[in-house]
Amino acid sequence: MRVRMKIKISGTRDGQEWPDRGDEIDLPEDEAEQLLRYNAAEAVTETEPDTTDEDEGEQEAEETDPEPAPQEPDEETATAPDTAETRPRSRRKA
Repeated sequence: MRVRMKIKISGTRDGQEWPDRGDEIDLPEDEAEQLLRYNAAEAVTETEPDTTDEDEGEQEAEETDPEPAPQEPDEETATAPDTAETRPRSRRKA
């Protein structure tokens, strides 16, 4: 079972250092389930797509595009300022 580490475990496993926090490792089912129970890891359900330079360029372009200007409300739903309803303020006695 493939898991992503939520914590850094000190020491080694099968002669190799445990992966850093955020890194993934394949483990036997029982060992992975134990880490999941202790909230030391999370199951990896699908592989994340590899990002290429081309993908990063598209993502940067999306992030730097200005936000679209707010749209004017439809005339049907807009209320003219002189006809707007006002609620009287309730005064609280101290």
